[in-house]
Amino acid sequence: MPCRLVKPEPATYSFYDLRRDRKTRWDGVSSAQAQASLRAMKAGDEGVVYPSGEKAAVGLARVARGPYPDPGDPDGRRVAVDLAAVAPLTAGQGKAVRKLGGARP
Repeated sequence: MPCRLVKPEPATYSFYDLRRDRKTRWDGVSSAQAQASLRAMKAGDEGVVYPSGEKAAVGLARVARGPYPDPGDPDGRRVAVDLAAVAPLTAGQGKAVRKLGGARP
């Protein structure tokens, strides 16, 4: 099962928000590379949450629903996925994930 890299902007929506909400729609992603990653995700894929600007991963997530049209995209070109929180990572675990380099964007 693939392991994906999920890069939130912590000021907008953090892993702690995801834990509180348990599940969320991951939408509004405009980067072509990130969109390609979203299109490749399938329900059940695991993800490492590595916030932009941080030095370590902070949590694990699972794709709860694979790609579907992003409801906020008026052009209909972008996709969204639903993510569910799995577990937080300790500082040591997060740094270990960085060293592994096994997560794909």
